[in-house]
Amino acid sequence: MLLEQRLRSRRGVRIVERPSGPFGVQLIPTRRVTAPEVRHALTRVPPTDRAVVTSALTPSESGPFLENGFVERERLHLLRHDLSPASDVRDAGASIRRGRRSDLPAVLDIDAASFDSFWRLDAAGIAGARRATPRHRYGVATTDGVVTGYSIVGRADTVAFLQRLAVHPDQRRMGTARELVEDGLSWARQHECRYMLVNTQVSNRGAFDFYEAVGFRAEPHQLTVYEWPT
Repeated sequence: MLLEQRLRSRRGVRIVERPSGPFGVQLIPTRRVTAPEVRHALTRVPPTDRAVVTSALTPSESGPFLENGFVERERLHLLRHDLSPASDVRDAGASIRRGRRSDLPAVLDIDAASFDSFWRLDAAGIAGARRATPRHRYGVATTDGVVTGYSIVGRADTVAFLQRLAVHPDQRRMGTARELVEDGLSWARQHECRYMLVNTQVSNRGAFDFYEAVGFRAEPHQLTVYEWPT
């Protein structure tokens, strides 16, 4: 689930329609909201035959949604990588470059092979991940000119977010994911970010172990994505 910059809004809950995928509408609180504000937001949700879900919420953000009947859909680990001068951030390998428009078909194929339907991104989703923060780094890994993986890292102020990381199944366990992460960490460090955040499903032990291996550490609280029963 994308870690979006929470731009302050008088309305409180941003409603985002998703043209494709398993959920049709996402509710994103842009500040601390109340149960009546969530109830009002639900009256503005457009008709959809797909799920209505929240963004990934902290425990302190969850109450107003639970009061309105939302139920847990997915639990996520939140991990943090310190980017102090003493942190170990190596330069990425030469196979990492900026993503191009022509890379999109390969990136979509890799994403589809890497995530189940709930988490999979289409072209609009990739664009949304790149717009989720004011600045971003879109990196692709290549082998013999073929795209084998990609990452999207965003930053807002002095906080960086690893929004997306995927490697083609045939290229896993070859160091590609590590190089993509190191590329993002180096970019964030160059822009004086203090730390980077990433989330991953509690059920995805492999991803959790990988992030710990590259220097991330779990935060005390988890995040939760909620679904509104319709």
